Amino acid sequence: MILFLLIVVLLAIIAYLTSGKINQKTENRTLHTNRDVQEVVNLLRQIANEMRANVDKIEDDPFGKFGSSEDLAVMLSGEERGLSRDIWAVQVYVSATDNGCDVELVAIGEGLSAGYSGTYYRGRIKLSSSKKRRDIIAARL
Repeated sequence: MILFLLIVVLLAIIAYLTSGKINQKTENRTLHTNRDVQEVVNLLRQIANEMRANVDKIEDDPFGKFGSSEDLAVMLSGEERGLSRDIWAVQVYVSATDNGCDVELVAIGEGLSAGYSGTYYRGRIKLSSSKKRRDIIAARL
């Protein structure tokens, strides 16, 4: 019994120490398109509707690139369909260039301990699901 309690306490300490910002994972993909910003916006709107995604404007990114100014910075997110309570999230940064747009897609995820920390009551942000959605968006752009 004491061994069981010791294991539970140890797992709780590990989950606490690995939760939060340390536990976040990202995977970027950058591409160039010949479309202008408005065409990309319209296409992203269509993709978000098809994916039933929530769309949030990224107001301030303290870790963003210094000296850069994106023409569009949004995050698309949603829940996995089915029994899973996992969430996916993709940040989208669009910058106009002379011959189209540069688009950076950032898939976001959390480590396994996020589910054990007790703070993620709706599920955890699953990197594999986010990468899948990121690749779908990239293929359409």
